[in-house]
Amino acid sequence: MVLRSTLEEAPSFMSSAATERITVALVFHVMEAYAKVVMSMGDVIYLDRIREKLRPRRNIGLWDRIIRYLGAAGLGTSGIVIALHGRPIWPTLAILASSYPLITAMAGWHPVYHLCNLRTSGENTDRPPSQ
Repeated sequence: MVLRSTLEEAPSFMSSAATERITVALVFHVMEAYAKVVMSMGDVIYLDRIREKLRPRRNIGLWDRIIRYLGAAGLGTSGIVIALHGRPIWPTLAILASSYPLITAMAGWHPVYHLCNLRTSGENTDRPPSQ
């Protein structure tokens, strides 16, 4: 299969999230091409509903992301400052602790928020797709 072999040969610098976004984009384009063929035969497919289901959800709002960026920058900076003073374990812990809020802020999605069904973004995910 062409799609599978292309994704398996993805460069090593690509993260799994990037590979997942590429996969979703490719699946959507294949479905869109299929929908055009089906629509030319007279059937109706609602591409907006498909697009809505494939769209990544965000559960972290703008202010939450800003606070996470600032917290990650503060922890990372303190890790670098502590490293300059020669204590080897604390910089590693500070930098590791700063990576979690940085990753969640960049992704706009927090797994604990997802598990608890919380959302700081104003996005309403319960709305029906527009036609």
